[in-house]
Amino acid sequence: MSAQIPGHPPGPQGFKQILDRALEEYTTITGTNLALDPLASKLRDANSISRVIEVYEDQLHRFKRFRGSGKKGKVITALKPVVEVTLALSGAGGILGDALGSAFPPAKAILGAIGILLQAAKKVSASYDALVGLFESISNFLEHLKIYTDRPHNSLAPRMSAILVKITVQMLSIFALATQQIRQGRLKKFAKTFLGLDPKIDDAVKALDKLTAEEQRVVAALTLWTVQGLAADMSKQRLREWLLPPDSSMNHNDTRRRHYEGTSTWLVKSSAFLEWKEQGSLLWISGKPGAGKTFLCSTVVEDLRNLPANPGVWKIYTAYFYCTFRDTEKQNIQGLLRSILHQLSAQSDTYFAILFHLFSEKYSGDPKVKPIDTDLVRYLKEMLKYSDGIPTYIIVDGLDECPNSGTTSERQAILKLLEDLVGLKLPALRLCVTSRPEDDIGSILRPLVSQHVALERSREQDEDIIQYIRSMIESHGKMRAWPVKTKEMVIGTLSENASGMFRYASCQLDVLC
Repeated sequence: MSAQIPGHPPGPQGFKQILDRALEEYTTITGTNLALDPLASKLRDANSISRVIEVYEDQLHRFKRFRGSGKKGKVITALKPVVEVTLALSGAGGILGDALGSAFPPAKAILGAIGILLQAAKKVSASYDALVGLFESISNFLEHLKIYTDRPHNSLAPRMSAILVKITVQMLSIFALATQQIRQGRLKKFAKTFLGLDPKIDDAVKALDKLTAEEQRVVAALTLWTVQGLAADMSKQRLREWLLPPDSSMNHNDTRRRHYEGTSTWLVKSSAFLEWKEQGSLLWISGKPGAGKTFLCSTVVEDLRNLPANPGVWKIYTAYFYCTFRDTEKQNIQGLLRSILHQLSAQSDTYFAILFHLFSEKYSGDPKVKPIDTDLVRYLKEMLKYSDGIPTYIIVDGLDECPNSGTTSERQAILKLLEDLVGLKLPALRLCVTSRPEDDIGSILRPLVSQHVALERSREQDEDIIQYIRSMIESHGKMRAWPVKTKEMVIGTLSENASGMFRYASCQLDVLC
C-alpha cells in the first residue's frame, strides 16, 4: 500500500478516497473485506477499550493452546496501548472517525485488521511471539498521537491531517502483510531493529517510523514558535535581521515599470509554461544577451502572483531572485538563499516555524551570528519538505550574471543547489531559471529540465519585438509622422537584425529618435 499523497493537501473528500483505496488494497492482500467480515463489524461497533479487548480476548480464548499458557496475557498487554490510541482517534468528528464517511471508519478499520490478524494466528502458535513484538513496536510509534484524540479534522493543520491519514494507511498495510505472512506460516519472529523481516513488512514498518518522525518534527517546530510565547512580529524581525536578505522586489518593480504592455504574455500561455506550472520540475528559459529574459522572468512572477485569485486554484508560495552585475549581493549563493528563505518564511507559518527553529537551534536565535552557506542550503531543503503539498515556485533570473571564476565559483554553487533541489524529487516544488545558453550552465541544466524555452528559436519572441517596434514608432511624435512605407521598412529591418534581442531594437530606436 502506498501512503503517498501527491499534489495539494487533500480535503475531506481526498482523504476519503485515499482511505477507501487503502481498504481495497487490504482486501486484495488478505482476501478479507473489513466492511463485510463479522468479526470486523463487531469491532466497528465496539466503542470502549474494554469492549474491544473483550472481543480480542474471546478470539484468543477460542484457541485451546493459549488457555492458561500466559501468551494470551502478553498479547493483550501489548495490544492495549494500540487499542487505546486507535479508539481515541476514532472519536466523533475526528479525522480518523466517522467524519469522512469512509466505507469503514479509518481507526475502526485498524481495530478490525488487528482482529483478522489474531484470527489468522489460530493455527500458528509460534506467530504470537512475533505479534507481541509487532504490537509493542506500533504502540511506541502511536503513543504521542494521543494529542489528536477527539479533534475535528478541520481543526488540524493540513500537514497534520495528511500525516495521520498516511499513518493509518501504513498501519493497514502492516497488518495486511502480517496477516498474509501468518497464513503462509512465515511470520515467526519480529525484530525491533527491522532486521530479518519479510522485506515488504520491513519496508512498511520503516515507512511508519519515518511518518511518526515527520509528525514529531513539524509539531516540534510549531510548538517552539507558539508555546514558548514568542511574539510573531518580534520573531520575524529577528529572523530578518539574521538573514539580512537582498531586496529582490526593487529589481522586479523596476523591470515591471520598463516592461512594455502586451509583450511576454505568449510565454505564460505556452504549453511548456502551463505544463511546468501544473506538474513540472525545472523550467529553463535561455536566450542571448538583450533577449528580454528578465522581462519574461517578471511576467512569470506576476502570473504566479495572480494564480490564487483564479477559481478553484489552491494557494501557492512564490519566491524570486534577480541576479545582476550591478549589485554584488545579488551575484552569489548567499544572497540568493537569504532572499528565498526570507520570502518563503514570510508566506508560510510552517516555513517560518521550521526556519526559526533551525535558527534558534544552531545560532541560539542571535541575529548577530551570521549563517554560513551550507546551513542555509540545509535549511531551505528542510523547509521545502514541509510545504503541506502546496506548490512552491522559486524563480531565479540572470544566472549567467553570477561570477564563474575560480574552482568554486558562485555560479557553480547555485547550479549545484538547483541540481540538489531537483534531486529531492519534491512533487510540489517548481523551479524556473533564466540565463544565457552558456556551456557551463547548459551542461548542468539540460539533464535536469522538465521544460526548456529557447528564445533564439522562438517565433513568439520575434512577434513581440515587431509589436514593440511598431508601438514605439506610433507613440513617438517624430516617427509617427513617417510615411507608411518608411515605417514598414524600419519595422522589417530592425526586427530582422534584432535576431530575438529586444535590446538591439531599443538601442536602434533611440538612435532614430
